[in-house]
Amino acid sequence: HGGHEAAYFAATGRRWSWYDMRSRADEVAAGLLALGLGRGDRVGLWAPTCEEWLGTFFGAVRVGAIVVPCNPAWSEDELAHALNVAGCRALVLSRYAGNRANVATLRERVPEIDRAAPGDRLH
Repeated sequence: HGGHEAAYFAATGRRWSWYDMRSRADEVAAGLLALGLGRGDRVGLWAPTCEEWLGTFFGAVRVGAIVVPCNPAWSEDELAHALNVAGCRALVLSRYAGNRANVATLRERVPEIDRAAPGDRLH
């Protein structure tokens, strides 16, 4: 379907063609592969439904990863439990979800994150 519309994002008014969708998925896939992620790895996705969510979902699927959708309304404990139970090797998150700053929340919960190298296991 190439240039035909694939998605419309009401919050921003942006529209993606099928070409746009493939391009975003390829960009995310390249990033995940660079991190050493691939077939069978679980990738947590903690974000509201938005352009980034859709691009991340299809990018992860493109490399054979299993997407673990995480509700952006979950508490930190609920998120940690879901990631551990699912065995996620990576977490992709939005900067904000509603009025919560997800990155700040993650830094509070896992302070070593800023010193970690790609591929390091965090607890």
